[in-house]
Amino acid sequence: MSLMADEDMVDRLRAGEGAARHELFVRCQAKLRPYFRRRLRGHDDVDDLVSEVVVRALEGIRNGQQPQVLDAWLTGIAWNLLKDRYTELDQRDDRDVPDDLADDVDIAELMGRAELLSVLTAALDGLKPALRNVMTTHLRLTLQRDHLVVGGELAVALDIPKSQADRQLQRARQATYEAIASYVLTRVGRRHCTALDALAAGPFDPKTSAAVIKHATGCAACESHLREARDYSRWALGPGLAGLVDDEESKRTIIAFFSRGGDFAVGRTSVLGSITTRVATVPGVDTVVRLVQENPVVARALAAGTGLVAAAVIALLAANDDSPRGDVALPDPTGTSSGTTTSTTTGQPVATTATTTPPRGAPLVAVVTRAPTSTRTTAAEPAAVPVRPTTTTSTTSTPPPAPPARWAFARIDQNTAPIGQETPVPLAWQWGTTSGATVVRESTGVYRVRMPGAASPSAIAHVTVTYYQLPNPVGCVVRDNRSEGADQVVLVACHERAAAQDLRFTVLLAEPGGRSVVRPGDPVRVLGPGRYEVDLAGSLRGNGYAQVTPYSPGNVRCQPGGVRSTATGVTIAVRCTGESRFALTYTENGPLAGSTGAYAQTTGTSTDLRVDQTRSHNSTGGAMTLQRWGPGRYVVLMKGIGMQGGTVQASATETGYCHAMNWSSFPAPINDVWVTVQCVDDAGRVADLPFGVTAMRPPPAPGEQVGPLHPKDPGVHGPGDQWGYVQMQWPSTPVGVPTQMHPYWQWSTWAGRLGENDSWWSRKVTVTREGTGRYLVRMPGIGSPQAVPHVTAYSLSADGCVVRGHRADGIDGLVGVNCYGSTALPKDVPFHLFLGVPKSGSVTSEQATRTGIGAYEVMIPAAEAGFAKVTPLGDGPARCGHDGGVATGGQVRFRVICDRDTRWRLSHVQGTGLHQDTTAPAAYLTATGGGEVVRAFGEVPEIVRTSAGRYQVKYRTLGHPVVWPADAVQVTTLGSARTCTAIGLNSYGVPARNVWLTVRCFDQAGLPADSDFGVAYVRRP
Repeated sequence: MSLMADEDMVDRLRAGEGAARHELFVRCQAKLRPYFRRRLRGHDDVDDLVSEVVVRALEGIRNGQQPQVLDAWLTGIAWNLLKDRYTELDQRDDRDVPDDLADDVDIAELMGRAELLSVLTAALDGLKPALRNVMTTHLRLTLQRDHLVVGGELAVALDIPKSQADRQLQRARQATYEAIASYVLTRVGRRHCTALDALAAGPFDPKTSAAVIKHATGCAACESHLREARDYSRWALGPGLAGLVDDEESKRTIIAFFSRGGDFAVGRTSVLGSITTRVATVPGVDTVVRLVQENPVVARALAAGTGLVAAAVIALLAANDDSPRGDVALPDPTGTSSGTTTSTTTGQPVATTATTTPPRGAPLVAVVTRAPTSTRTTAAEPAAVPVRPTTTTSTTSTPPPAPPARWAFARIDQNTAPIGQETPVPLAWQWGTTSGATVVRESTGVYRVRMPGAASPSAIAHVTVTYYQLPNPVGCVVRDNRSEGADQVVLVACHERAAAQDLRFTVLLAEPGGRSVVRPGDPVRVLGPGRYEVDLAGSLRGNGYAQVTPYSPGNVRCQPGGVRSTATGVTIAVRCTGESRFALTYTENGPLAGSTGAYAQTTGTSTDLRVDQTRSHNSTGGAMTLQRWGPGRYVVLMKGIGMQGGTVQASATETGYCHAMNWSSFPAPINDVWVTVQCVDDAGRVADLPFGVTAMRPPPAPGEQVGPLHPKDPGVHGPGDQWGYVQMQWPSTPVGVPTQMHPYWQWSTWAGRLGENDSWWSRKVTVTREGTGRYLVRMPGIGSPQAVPHVTAYSLSADGCVVRGHRADGIDGLVGVNCYGSTALPKDVPFHLFLGVPKSGSVTSEQATRTGIGAYEVMIPAAEAGFAKVTPLGDGPARCGHDGGVATGGQVRFRVICDRDTRWRLSHVQGTGLHQDTTAPAAYLTATGGGEVVRAFGEVPEIVRTSAGRYQVKYRTLGHPVVWPADAVQVTTLGSARTCTAIGLNSYGVPARNVWLTVRCFDQAGLPADSDFGVAYVRRP
């Protein structure tokens, strides 16, 4: 049945149509009776189990579930029923569970997160040592550098020629594919074949792997299982891996490889195409990942129609251990807790004894309040804070040593689970509980989180939204925080604006542990509706971090509004969208909870925010920085505290509201934490606001290695090619404020060749808007008096840009750019800027002969006309092109044509890119106004003229296999002083290695018009 038919069936069932219920029952009878009969020795319960599947399916659909592939969803329900049946029978004396059946392994079992890692890790033992080394290096570096490490980059790491690295990697990938299939076959098929059982009795090594494949190929009992195992192998190296990655951008990269990569072919496009189409329509990739992980039938269909996927982030197998951690109890009153955890360096279970102490430099307890068993907020109990002005007082005399503080956390990703169903929280994303935390979705946006063994009458619960991609005002409140026996239960309600919304979030549960706290209901000063102040007394300096969480029955948001020091301590302002009780935790020079973590707070204004080192702290001494990724969106990078796990909290620190949009935690040898923060102002509009973010992790395991605490410093640019580019995307930034450009849209030889992840830590291009259409661009590390800048407007209309000036400022290059509209008036316009030190072929108007108004002629020593880019220079508007060049007698004559007398710079290349760097793939072309290619280097593209003056240029093999950082272009007009602009450069939304570009040309009146043109394309190596 098609996906569309399935959706129609679900809609009919939700509407209560009797005929649809009958069709569902017939469908289950036909498909699931054989399923149960094969798996149960006695068949008396088969019809009952089929009926139970029907009942659960109807309940799920009525509760809002929307299965995309109905058969897969029904099979998943049946499998869960079967597991429950096995568990029930196994606990009875008269059990009817066949031993060989109860222990049998089904492919569906291997699709769980932990099982997938176990299978893939074990399968690598089936590779020969030489291939294992290639694959391990490939995987490890891919994780470390956050992009697919292949080709020359891999060859350098292996110290072998590139051609040899390419061949060995291809062999290693194929061997990995077969090793996974072989290992899985030993799991799913042993009981069906005594010969296979004998082969699988020993250790799994290359010899065993090859023997299993050879045997199964000709064995009637094993051949079907071998096909199934190979299907699983394809799935494991594609969507299965996507489910292991927590960073949204990494997931998109994997799905992109999965759906378009050149290393595999797509077979069943009907299923695959439907899924990949839906990827583009949802905020994150989780929908697709969840679909293939929770629906084995879909997973098998995808696997059967897919070749070997380029294992973009299979490095998780080598560097990340996501196997379930053992139970780690909260510290007991003596300050120690013993349990079993997993070493992040060896991946083996190790016994640990963690000693919990207050963070270094933590303040004394400054607020002494009651410790209620529950902080439940109900409609009958008004949430408003007492309106009488009150100052919280405390005693700062030396108290007895505080007992070690207990704390725990859980990341709740099960935000759309069926209502009323208790769902386990993945063990990798919780800590501090005696057994796995669970969550029950009680209604839209309302969740009951149970933290086993974490009961504490003094623990404060903080909640923050995570993995919410849209720039909307979102938040979560705590409605109840209470102890139930040995467990702590936190009732959380989330919302977008004022409406309940199913959101992902993190819960932090922590005793004060020497930190200053304000509990819900404590007396505070009321300054106005939703505006409060609290005074904390003690040896406090005011440079700490405050986290505020509303405790309210309504949908409100609360964040700190500033911290100021006083004669007796500090005063903290709290800003809420309405009257609300709240909890506040304040720390100085220590993590918000536990002993290992960091917090970073910003300084600066508007788009020029930076980490304020005087108000930030990292317990490991690791570096911290931030990058601006767009309006109101920043990524904070922290070194030394990363692991597979941990937790974060985020908030605005003055006005507006901020949440953790994404976050990634990298284990050794990187040990970074990257948190993406999205902010909106009080009106819910995207805004650049001061904010703070804190990250915490469990204490390091004994012997756990920590990566470098500081990134490599690129220093002064070394010898060799020197060039870089940036796409300036935000032309209307505040005047006079340096604005960092998105790291995805820039690259330079200064930091781009650092390797590993250090290039992400380097300084980025900044643009200062000095007035309408007037910009100063700082290009870090490529400052040279010999550097030549070129600029191209990135615009849908007849806009143009000129280079106002260029100079070196220390090791940086400063480029002034002026942009104008079609009427020659200043205009804010996006643009591409290239800056590089040429080896030859660069001339200026001062070296040319003026032959008329705006007309010039210049000779360049060269054998061929090649490509030339001409850029006007000066402080006023100008438009320039050239005639394409004519080679004669070992020289090329260029006639430069401008709309007025002006200075200009022309750069000529032949047989290389505009940067003249032979190590970096590049291309250029010249074309007629009809779209015919005249000259080309790098690859001859397809050009399609779609309308007057509009051309689509398509390269098929030129793009980088890993999209980010992206590429850049320069466009020049040929034969006249008309205007041609670049628009729609797209190497990230098209098939792999494709580059699509739209060029638009206009006459001098600003109207679309055909024109000869030239394009130069550059990208990182």
